[in-house]
Amino acid sequence: MEESKLFKQINQIGIVTTNLEKAIEKYEKVLGIGPWNILDRKNQTAIYNDKEITFSTKTALAWFGSIQMEINHVYEGETAHLDWIRRRGEGFHHFGVFVDDLDEALKKLEPLGIKCFFRVTTAGVTAAYLDTEKIFGYVYEFISLPKRKKRKK
Repeated sequence: MEESKLFKQINQIGIVTTNLEKAIEKYEKVLGIGPWNILDRKNQTAIYNDKEITFSTKTALAWFGSIQMEINHVYEGETAHLDWIRRRGEGFHHFGVFVDDLDEALKKLEPLGIKCFFRVTTAGVTAAYLDTEKIFGYVYEFISLPKRKKRKK
């Protein structure tokens, strides 16, 4: 049987919020998720709807079994996250998939008319949000992690 799946599994669940501490507290108390690694990412640049933007965000990351939980709180600038909160409210935003080659993964979706509308690189990690909201009701994200250097023997 031919493999029909474009990508094998979901690696991340993305949440958007306006209060990071409150969101972390909720996920710890209700679901027992933690510990959280909190990253303060100031003055990031991204491409959002074909325009370069600058923004600052606090991001909390934790593992829930084999799924990475990500909570984003943008506190400076206008981003896809804030647009979502204004239109849909806080909470679930995206499923993320780890990919080896981001550009190759994006090419696989071109025949379906799915394009990237938000792309950012931070600390070697590149994230691309895809315009899947009308199809699925949420955003799909490709995440390209930095390549690990092989140790010399």
